[in-house]
Amino acid sequence: MVLQQQIMDQFRKDNQVLLQQLEKTKSRNLEDIKTKLAARRARRQEEARRQTETAAAQRILEEQSKAVAANKPTDAEHVAIPEVIIPRETTEEQVLPVFT
Repeated sequence: MVLQQQIMDQFRKDNQVLLQQLEKTKSRNLEDIKTKLAARRARRQEEARRQTETAAAQRILEEQSKAVAANKPTDAEHVAIPEVIIPRETTEEQVLPVFT
């Protein structure tokens, strides 16, 4: 009976250690995913901002070229610059709050 109790106690201890290791691994993996998704989101936002700036600069140049061709004064007041469009979240980013 004593041997059986010792075996059960050891089993419980081993099981508890394994559960703790699993929880640590899960937490570490979740943090890694969050970090990767945040970096991916930042890259997408930066790319969207860069593309918007490029498009706005191109439109300004086109407006200036038209103004020069028409011999009109050029100023930036009549040129509309669009707002930066932030990309939508990916499926991975949408699912992430479920795990936190």
